[in-house]
Amino acid sequence: MYKTKPRFTCHMPSQERLNVLALNGSLNHEPTLSNTGELAGLVVDEMRALAPLDVRAVRLSDAVLPAGLGYREAAEDDWPDLVTKIKAADIVLFCTPICEMHANLDAPE
Repeated sequence: MYKTKPRFTCHMPSQERLNVLALNGSLNHEPTLSNTGELAGLVVDEMRALAPLDVRAVRLSDAVLPAGLGYREAAEDDWPDLVTKIKAADIVLFCTPICEMHANLDAPE
């Protein structure tokens, strides 16, 4: 069955520096403004009130991440470096865009 994980006391605000990695899943490439990136920045600003942070942001649309199951799928693969950043982070923010779509119910079929 499910085995519970150990729990540790978390004291906030913290005096220790925390490594934060924000993975921006926006489809927009740099330097185009990303609403997802803007919202991630607001979240990080709120987190800074609780602890000193070292923040790295990665816009995934600008990374070379070929599809596949291997650790390195191509010579120009950014995945190994991204894995290193994820492992080094105390906190990983998964920043994904939210798309709202409306069906036009009045449209003829």
